[in-house]
Amino acid sequence: MISADEAARILRVSARTVRRLCIDRKIPAVKVGNQWRIDRTELMRTLGRDSRMSCWLGMDGK
Repeated sequence: MISADEAARILRVSARTVRRLCIDRKIPAVKVGNQWRIDRTELMRTLGRDSRMSCWLGMDGK
């Protein structure tokens, strides 16, 4: 499990964007206290399945 800050570094977006994606259930995450925790493997799997999100995040290889 990684934090929103760590996920933001991986995805090259702001931590705020990651938190918004968690709230909107666009990426798999659980809230522990006041922090979001994201399973890194599931995050990468989700990005692989959702080409729109990969494109939006600039991770489509284009």
